[in-house]
Amino acid sequence: MVNAFVSGFGYSKDCAMASTIAHDSHHIIVAGTNKADMAQAADRLQRSAAAS
Repeated sequence: MVNAFVSGFGYSKDCAMASTIAHDSHHIIVAGTNKADMAQAADRLQRSAAAS
C-alpha cells in the first residue's frame, strides 16, 4: 500500500472514489477526503468485482 497527497479533484464534501482502471497501475486506486469513505469505496469495489 502507498499513501500520497493529491489535489485537483474538487471535492467539496466528504466522499471517495475507487477504481481499478489506470494507465500505469493494475491495482485499486482510491482517492477521497477521509479514511472511512475511502475504505468503504474500496470495499464496495471489491464486492462488485467478486459479484461479477
